[in-house]
Amino acid sequence: MTKDRPRHNHTYYKRIAREKARCTRDPALAVCWICGEPIDMALPHDHKRAFTLDHVVPIARGGRVLDETRYAHRDCNSARGGGRTATTATTAIEW
Repeated sequence: MTKDRPRHNHTYYKRIAREKARCTRDPALAVCWICGEPIDMALPHDHKRAFTLDHVVPIARGGRVLDETRYAHRDCNSARGGGRTATTATTAIEW
């Protein structure tokens, strides 16, 4: 039995190419949502600081391949994995 590989389809790769072209045309859009630093669009796809699409709802948590995505560095996206970004918890009482 072969494993289902939803990211390996033509539509997904076209989406990546379209978004990468959009950021190349307008570098102001190419900002990593995780770390806030600009993404160098000239880097090769396998470079740790290269452009990737990060899924708002991670695939590992039930998100779909073609659902909403945001721009991220490859290493920021990998570090986030299937989890959520760190946030500061707020409390009603100051301890």
